[in-house]
Amino acid sequence: SGMGARRGEKPIWSSEESSSYDDLNGGACWARVMASHWVKQGLTSSIMWNLVGSYFHGTAWYASSRLTAQEPWTGHYGSMSPVWATAHVTQFTKPGWDILEVDGGSGHLPAGGFYVTYADPSSGDWTLTIVKISADHAPCTRPALPHYEVAAENATFELRPWVKRSTLSVWYSNFEAFGADGRVDSLFKRLPDIEADGDNRFTVEVQPGAYYTISTITKGPTKGEPAAPVPASQPRMPLPYADDFEDYPVSQEAKYWSDQIGVFEVHHDGSTPNKVMRQMVPETPIGWWDLGTRGPMTLLGMKEWQDINVSAAFKAPSGGAGCLGTRANQMWETGITLCVFTDGRYVLSDGGPSLAGEYKGKIYASGKLPSPLPSSSFTSLSLTTVGGAAHGAVDGQVIFSSAPISDAGTGFAILGTNAWLPVLFDDARVEQAGPDWGPLAPACPAAEAGAALFARPCEKNGRVAEDQRFELLPSWGLRHVGSGLCAFAGSAAEGTRLSLSTCDPKDARQRLKNDYTTIRNSLQELTLEAGNSRFHLAGGFDGSVFLAAKRSADRLPRQVQSWDSWSFFPNTGQLRNQYDPNESMGYPRCLSTCKPTGSLPIVV
Repeated sequence: SGMGARRGEKPIWSSEESSSYDDLNGGACWARVMASHWVKQGLTSSIMWNLVGSYFHGTAWYASSRLTAQEPWTGHYGSMSPVWATAHVTQFTKPGWDILEVDGGSGHLPAGGFYVTYADPSSGDWTLTIVKISADHAPCTRPALPHYEVAAENATFELRPWVKRSTLSVWYSNFEAFGADGRVDSLFKRLPDIEADGDNRFTVEVQPGAYYTISTITKGPTKGEPAAPVPASQPRMPLPYADDFEDYPVSQEAKYWSDQIGVFEVHHDGSTPNKVMRQMVPETPIGWWDLGTRGPMTLLGMKEWQDINVSAAFKAPSGGAGCLGTRANQMWETGITLCVFTDGRYVLSDGGPSLAGEYKGKIYASGKLPSPLPSSSFTSLSLTTVGGAAHGAVDGQVIFSSAPISDAGTGFAILGTNAWLPVLFDDARVEQAGPDWGPLAPACPAAEAGAALFARPCEKNGRVAEDQRFELLPSWGLRHVGSGLCAFAGSAAEGTRLSLSTCDPKDARQRLKNDYTTIRNSLQELTLEAGNSRFHLAGGFDGSVFLAAKRSADRLPRQVQSWDSWSFFPNTGQLRNQYDPNESMGYPRCLSTCKPTGSLPIVV
């Protein structure tokens, strides 16, 4: 019914909705969407993408889901805000219920927000949802929202004589009633039941951030609890990792490997019982993002990895190659890659091989083996990268040692090839390399209120440095985990240095607004609310962290001596000045409570 019916008697649905990081802002986005889609556009269904996010940070749309569960080695899951927002509707309605027309049971609240009524045509039961999300916390990933204002109000609803009257259950969330730690107390909380008064009316106090469900359904809905305690989070993927692929059913994907270009499945090696992982796509598919730039590849690991050894055996048809990679990004545009071709050639490069047959990235080393690779047996490869050096071997024979490479990059382990060929991999292994994997000693004394913030080289390999461990709060605070203090700008002025202060979600000098979804998948600005949002967080290669005025692109300095965009790495709590490596900026710098030791170069 509704506007959908007036548009040719066809229901209108919104698919791939939300796609937003699943913190409180993601929950607020989803709550707003479910109501506004009907009131503003007559959409009768909002379909969230995706329901469960179980993919590595460093791949696109990380944790943009109703529930995140990306640690199969622990079983940890979390970020329940969108789940409870969903429950406000799904626990109080059923398929087949009607949605009441705008101005006939649904509509706009006078001081901003929406209300929607669902009704069961058979039993007369009904459910009213009320949502009021401020413009600060309402945006989803897309599309952009025009600015609007909301205010607290008392909303009075009147029941028509034919509407079922009974005791009404009341369930409540508030996605904006932040405490100092950026969390809220009320998510899908049952309040005392109410009844309409003698005039068939009831009144609800609706604050910004509020989401109410008021329903004749009084029994059944519940805020469930896990059947077993949620395992503690350990986002650092454990190493060593090894897999011979023997324990999988045929045609299944192997554990942890995440295909980005092409498809890799477990199959038998021809007529033998040996199981291998095989690249399955025979030609360039219809692409959405990358239309066929680099060869097929699959990845695993952490965006923070730098010093690892990757090894595997491979077998390829004529003209093919087996490739191993470290420090790679999602689409293999960057990373240290060793490819060995069937004719005996080998190439150590930055990024993966081009499908066109040419290398577009930097070549660090190349050569040719004494003879072509055997066509009927596997060839073993090994690639190790530690700092600025790479080591490679074929069938146990070293082909290069301490080859100079860039030490600016971090990223995933890779198995891949150069073309749409059925290349086989077996006995894959990833393990730690070099000394930078053990526990970290404190880099400086514990942080205190008033202490300055700095930028220093990021700890690598997934190690958590307490001075670099921060939280991006949904209240727009930037909280240092160890001290519980928040980043603070004493004044909204060019060059103001950032320090730590007691967290206050209402203090505009602490509110660093950002695109809360894409800042985990790209570089984004953090804009200070104080000073009419004219300043954003910047860092310098001298280790300073300060406010910089927003500049137009044509006014940016030609020499890179500072930066004004950041990316958040949730596994380690690092706020980095790079997402993918930028050679002109050297090794990534991270926000820190410690002053850098020694001298940091000014990169130009």
